[in-house]
Amino acid sequence: MRLRPALDDLARLSTALEPAVGLLPRAVPTVNRTLTAGLRPLRDLRPFAGALGASLVGLGDLARTTGVRGAVQRAADAITAADGTLRTLLPAQLQCNVIGLWATNFASTFGTLGTGQGPAVANIGVTHLGAEGELLQNPRPSRNANINLLPNADRQECESGNEPVDGGQQLGNPRGRQPASTRETRQQPAVRRLADRAGLLDRGRDGR
Repeated sequence: MRLRPALDDLARLSTALEPAVGLLPRAVPTVNRTLTAGLRPLRDLRPFAGALGASLVGLGDLARTTGVRGAVQRAADAITAADGTLRTLLPAQLQCNVIGLWATNFASTFGTLGTGQGPAVANIGVTHLGAEGELLQNPRPSRNANINLLPNADRQECESGNEPVDGGQQLGNPRGRQPASTRETRQQPAVRRLADRAGLLDRGRDGR
């Protein structure tokens, strides 16, 4: 009989489905509620789909505008360059507070002269002469000059301000690892309130 193999397969399938059949009375009401709850969002999707279609048409027109490709490419190049900068700057700031200390030292460089009625005049003065012989030009670096143009500032060490000074000449990065911390800076309460109002501060789980 040609139907015998098919009937055997059907019998095996029915036997395999028997455990699931017992779950149907409990599962069907849940499925019905789910389908019913989905009807309203589907109805609300129609006006949204119309607006989305118009937006996509506008986006297509913009993409075909002359010069858009070049502008997008330049924007992508700028984002790529900024990404490299942030990869270097973020660890330096989070671990070594380079921006806070630079801003503090930069502000300390300038004073003001004059009165409240007139314009302020920048006042810059030399507080020390630095290394030996630096007052005048020299063909070679001073014997006790300490110059580190590219200090390491990351999660492993904060060289700037932590370089060891032994009275000898040190040009470039000093040997070994320096401390991985620097002086902390604190903003004035008024500045923090302004930054908070502008949405520039991240809030932790406790809301602070």
